[in-house]
Amino acid sequence: MKNFIKFGITISVLCYATLTIAQEPTASGGNGLALDQRLIDQLTAPIKSRADLRGYLAAVPADSPLRRLTPGARKRFIDSLVFSPSGLASYSYEDIASELTAV
Repeated sequence: MKNFIKFGITISVLCYATLTIAQEPTASGGNGLALDQRLIDQLTAPIKSRADLRGYLAAVPADSPLRRLTPGARKRFIDSLVFSPSGLASYSYEDIASELTAV
């Protein structure tokens, strides 16, 4: 359960970091708090690159929700992760939505 929560938080941070600037107020347009939070999230995300992902996958506990995906779904999800110089840029959540349920 604890690992499920950690995984959920990690995915939430990664998802939040992929928001486009077009959806947020610009720093010069008044409320820069959303932009500041996005930058903080990007800087503190534990997985920012394919190399970080490999390290995480090498150390992920056996009871991690990621391991609860079928092998094919896990491979598709991991293969769908696209990283840019600033972190996670996009991913497919289809397999997560179809195979994992909230506990």
